[in-house]
Amino acid sequence: MKKPKTRNNNTWTQARFNSFIKSLLRKGTMSWGPINSTKKKAWKERGKYLCNSCKEVVPLTINKKKNVFVDHKIPAIDVVEGFTNWDNFISNLFCESDNLQVLCCECHDRKSKEESALRRKNKDWPSLTPEYNSWRSMRARCLFKSHEAYKNYGGRGITICDSWLDSFEKFSEDMGERPDGTTLDRIDVDGGYNKDNCKWSNPTEQANNRRSSIYLEFDGECKTVSEWSRDLGIPASTIANRLLLGYPAEVALDVNYKSKTGQPRITEDTFLELVSQSDDIQELVSSSGYSIGNCRKRMRKLGVDINFRKENK
Repeated sequence: MKKPKTRNNNTWTQARFNSFIKSLLRKGTMSWGPINSTKKKAWKERGKYLCNSCKEVVPLTINKKKNVFVDHKIPAIDVVEGFTNWDNFISNLFCESDNLQVLCCECHDRKSKEESALRRKNKDWPSLTPEYNSWRSMRARCLFKSHEAYKNYGGRGITICDSWLDSFEKFSEDMGERPDGTTLDRIDVDGGYNKDNCKWSNPTEQANNRRSSIYLEFDGECKTVSEWSRDLGIPASTIANRLLLGYPAEVALDVNYKSKTGQPRITEDTFLELVSQSDDIQELVSSSGYSIGNCRKRMRKLGVDINFRKENK
């Protein structure tokens, strides 16, 4: 269910207000005396500090990026209990030097990841799971007009089934655990989000399942240009260019096909014979190897009806 906006003239939710206050408080620690004194104690020489974890002397910046952090030994927000109340958070945030340490960027990132892992293990927070993030992103694309992708989802009528709309638990039950390297995908790109029309897909499957995908049927199989490209070893750009020139699928997907610049020119008599044997312009394109434009141009030059049909001959 969408949370009510009760803060900042009814434009913010309580969660956003809490994040805003936490951000201001963390910025306020830059002027906190124990933090500055802890950093001074770790100073070794100009622009270099001792990391309390790896015990190495590291530069203050690397490639103009911050490389030294003053961090809490015990996190301001407990990894087991989470956020409890403002008094505890402020007291832990503005602590004394005995709970502060200087870390290099690598050690700081590792410590942050370990704390996040402990939070996921000790607290049932769905917001930390890949499945919840997929569910939340799905709702944002379909429900919020301010979302950058709304025009391609909710804006064109893509809906969410009633059982998933306000229930992450039902979504998780239907879809199961999200495999690594996959995202939520709709089988029918014009259909809505529901159990029968959704699956977890890898980036390749996602790329082949778009409205802009071009499907070609050849030899009893129907695949996208990208899939034919991988299977046949023909560059996708080559197939696309052949299609733009008007070549039929069997020519566009012919591995041994040579461009017209590498073929001997068809004589006028041979071309007229191909015209007489063809039912329509597409069949002429296939038999001659010319594009539709070149076929029409040559027919016009030879005085042949461009819109010919065999029954009219």
